[in-house]
Amino acid sequence: MTTYAAVPGPAHIHPFANVVAGDDLIFLSGVAASGDTVEEQVRSTIDTVRELLADVQSSLAEVVFYRIVVTDRADVDTVNDVMKELLPEPRPACGILIIGQLVEPFLKFELELIAHRGARLVTPAATAE
Repeated sequence: MTTYAAVPGPAHIHPFANVVAGDDLIFLSGVAASGDTVEEQVRSTIDTVRELLADVQSSLAEVVFYRIVVTDRADVDTVNDVMKELLPEPRPACGILIIGQLVEPFLKFELELIAHRGARLVTPAATAE
């Protein structure tokens, strides 16, 4: 049986852990950050994610899945551009949700992710035609 540890992250009032880490899997829940624009929020959120992963001896390179949550469909291209810039290649699997509002009205972006210790994402070799 694998034991998972709920790791406290930035202080908040919500009834969940920011990070749950086990021997192999790491889950980050509802990571968001302030900023005037969605681009600022994405960049600040990724900075927080880096810190949270480092706290459990992991990094963005071990992320295998992330879910983007945005409140405005018009922000999706900006979010994707910033995520492409900040995440190492090859990039992990991703899902995007567009919802009416996040827990705090000023938030435009939130991120959930799963990392796997020792994961090494690879780009499949091109197939011959």
